[in-house]
Amino acid sequence: MEHSKVNNQWINLVVILTIILNTFGAPLSRLTHIPSIVFTGIPVVLLGGIAYFITNGKMVVKKEIRVYLCIICLTLLIHTLKSVFKPEIGFGDYELKYVIYFFIFILGTVVLGEENFKAVEISFIGISLFLSVDAIMHVREITSQGLGIYNVMNVTLLDKSYYTCMLSLSVVFLVVDFFSERKNLTIIKKSLIFCCIILFTAVDLIIAQSKLFLMVLATTGLFLIIFSKGSQRKKVIWALLLAIFAVILVFSVRPDWIPEYVYIFLYRTFGLFEDVISNMPRYHRMTSTYRTRNVIYEYAFQLFFENPLVGIGFGNYKVYAAENVALGGVFQTESSYLGILVEGGLFYATVHFAFLFKLFINTVKGVKKCAQSDIFYKLLFGITGYIVLNSGNDFYNSTYWLILAFVYNITTTRLKREKACVINRKGIGDRTNETVIYSGRFQVETGYRR
Repeated sequence: MEHSKVNNQWINLVVILTIILNTFGAPLSRLTHIPSIVFTGIPVVLLGGIAYFITNGKMVVKKEIRVYLCIICLTLLIHTLKSVFKPEIGFGDYELKYVIYFFIFILGTVVLGEENFKAVEISFIGISLFLSVDAIMHVREITSQGLGIYNVMNVTLLDKSYYTCMLSLSVVFLVVDFFSERKNLTIIKKSLIFCCIILFTAVDLIIAQSKLFLMVLATTGLFLIIFSKGSQRKKVIWALLLAIFAVILVFSVRPDWIPEYVYIFLYRTFGLFEDVISNMPRYHRMTSTYRTRNVIYEYAFQLFFENPLVGIGFGNYKVYAAENVALGGVFQTESSYLGILVEGGLFYATVHFAFLFKLFINTVKGVKKCAQSDIFYKLLFGITGYIVLNSGNDFYNSTYWLILAFVYNITTTRLKREKACVINRKGIGDRTNETVIYSGRFQVETGYRR
């Protein structure tokens, strides 16, 4: 997507606003007493207006997206018809949110382009800095009262899951910039990037869902090793080894900083650290949480097998969960993809997972084939990060669909222009031979033939 500079500025503002409203919608709703769905819907109105203006009222939705849209509409229609026979799980505000998410994605595929992705990075990193300052201030407050650091999550501005999402994806974007060979990255810029990586990692490990955070980082490190080449791969491996060594060193000096779930995992799996567990006041509560998750998963699959094809309806899991006392008042599936399976059934879930798989494959192709691959590494880590996060929590929201729209547009556009990545450039050489291009994130070897 190529638009004028003015149009891109407006699109960037809408992207930033969408991510901010998605992140802070709940506290804004409590503060203003305005339903959160209003904050969710504002970006749709703005994106729709921009799309109408840019296309002069002639918006063209790509064929693949039209097919996906038809399946979504058919699923929603079936759910609406089912609600006639069971009005208590009818078309509600949460299902309306799903409609808004779909429209954000569809409008995003019309207006978003590669030049707008910087707004995503700015939003994530800016919000992560804000949340980190908020967390640090509360850490000082909690520790001054003689309470454990884990109590910070009870007083922070947002739930710990939002911290995990923002901090983990900010870190993976910054990791790409840190290893980038772009000439405009000075020592000062790289130092600032490194400091942000350390800050975000420390904050997440202290107060947020560090298991998901570490899984996102592990996935990022694995893909960096797989797709980087030559000296870059060596740098990545050395950086990972130094990071592991630093963590071991810090925890050796300050064992009280080791996250409690590490002790719990080692105790439950191997019977180690029984003396530590016996003095851990949160052990019983945390193990109770694990048991609750097992109950949630069992109940979710029970609902799925009762409604395997079209599911129970988007957003209706909480209606069923409210009738199950064993869930202890937990009205989420604790996994977006399990929720998609339960609420959308095999009909919708199969299509969504297939579409997600295609986007993942396209980003991998982009990393391998296109010379300026910084953007593709960020898209790859962004989509895999969301896959990991949604496997263990619920991040099926506006930002998720916005990222999918970016991935779809950029990968389809850039892969169609793949030849442009290897055509004549000053100093490159003849195209008939295997060409090695140095540009962007990594050395990329291509075998294009005339």
